[in-house]
Amino acid sequence: MPTGSGKSLCYQVAACAMQGFTLVVSPLIALMEDQVRSIAGLGFKVAALNSLMDSRQQMALLRGLEPDEPLILFVAPERLRDGLFQAALESKSMRPDMVVVDEAHCISEWGHDFRADYLFIPDFLDRCGWPRVMALTATAGDQVRAEICQLLRIARVYGDFPVHRPNLILSVRSVRGKEDKQQELLSFVRTARMPGIVYTSSRGAAEDLDAFLRAAGINAAYYHGEMKADDRVRASDAFMSGQTDVLCATKAFGMGIDKPDIRFVIHYQITESIEQYWQEAGRGGRDGQDCQCVQLYDPPDIKIQKGFITRSYPKPLAVKKAYQDELSLGPLPWGGDARDIPMQRFYDDNAAILLKRFEDVGLIARVGEVMTAVSVDLVDHRAARGPYARLAAAINSASSTANGLSRLPDIAFKLGVSDAEALAMLYRAAVEGAIDLGSRADRIIRYRTVKPDIADADLEAIEEKMAGRRAYKTQRLDELVAYLENTMQCRARLIGEYLGKEMSDCGRCDVCSRQ
Repeated sequence: MPTGSGKSLCYQVAACAMQGFTLVVSPLIALMEDQVRSIAGLGFKVAALNSLMDSRQQMALLRGLEPDEPLILFVAPERLRDGLFQAALESKSMRPDMVVVDEAHCISEWGHDFRADYLFIPDFLDRCGWPRVMALTATAGDQVRAEICQLLRIARVYGDFPVHRPNLILSVRSVRGKEDKQQELLSFVRTARMPGIVYTSSRGAAEDLDAFLRAAGINAAYYHGEMKADDRVRASDAFMSGQTDVLCATKAFGMGIDKPDIRFVIHYQITESIEQYWQEAGRGGRDGQDCQCVQLYDPPDIKIQKGFITRSYPKPLAVKKAYQDELSLGPLPWGGDARDIPMQRFYDDNAAILLKRFEDVGLIARVGEVMTAVSVDLVDHRAARGPYARLAAAINSASSTANGLSRLPDIAFKLGVSDAEALAMLYRAAVEGAIDLGSRADRIIRYRTVKPDIADADLEAIEEKMAGRRAYKTQRLDELVAYLENTMQCRARLIGEYLGKEMSDCGRCDVCSRQ
């Protein structure tokens, strides 16, 4: 279905009919919050469990779950492997009646790289006895669609929908160099209907363009993923409410943004694929009125995307260096049997991709997320005399870190159990309301060393996969470049055929207008 055409209605109608527990797996917090707002009036409970909530808010939501209450709950894919979430569902004997994977193309786009949790959705479905599964996406070509169906055991695909909205007017404008591109942008924006989005490929470009447009008297702002959360919210709210006319943004501003009156979407630099371009262009004109979707095309921009591919999928020498040196930044060194990686490392550069490749070839084995210290408050003092008496005593007598956290290994030692068992006991106590687990915690991902060093055979196996991903990403980039350099075929028709849909010429794009 095309972007902005109401895919969420598919699961909303099904959830209303079932009157049970619908779990929606969603990639972004903004998307969750937008969906919660849009369906709050359905007549049953709708909630999102996400990392913007503090620990007490999360616990209140989990404790408030009722097995027989109709519910739509939004979570990120990472939440499905979270011990606290699993403990909450188990303690209340709750199994989803339907699991919905929204923006399901992320399985293919992100699951093989920096959000591997997408590939573990079947493990969660196994634990739940494989309930009904629905997958929704606006941009899945044949290869991506087949992967989604295989992973989620989708038996039937409903694809009889158009992929193009006729009010999206597509065009490509050739430019040469930074100055020419900036002037083309400024010339367009000065005469365009507002509001609009200018997409860039980097946070630096977003900030620079914001400054450039504001210096020219344009009411602009910028948005990217490296901003502080409060600053992102302010920038987004100002644009959504109409206080800002032009938002210069990276792809971080996207899914979940449902502003109906966007009159133009300009891509200042090229995206990584036709799918990403179409997702972003489709954020315009959701009220049915015309939206200009303009790509400023300067061939040297291709090098930016090729650079992203090279950095994301490094060659063997860089892989070997990373295994031996660069990923030893955790609280414990790489030596010995345990290799501990701080959580934040998974969002830096290509660490998540490399760790997954090391795991694939058997160099390391993921033990899981580990808390070395936790913030624990005993909120039900009756627990000290009831079923959690031993746990309460262990918490009260455990040693603390310099910042006041209770050391989990110490709690486990006093209970005579493993760290993992102690954490499971803390989760159960938290769900039952005996304790509160604060948001402060020392979290790591622990891997067990399987091989002491990386061999040539390991590098060859990793390179085979890296080369495959490089080739796949390069092919998608080449397909986008072919679209941009096309001067003969209707742009909307070309995209439709790329996504597996035959359609007539739109009659409105720049190619059609010249014929």
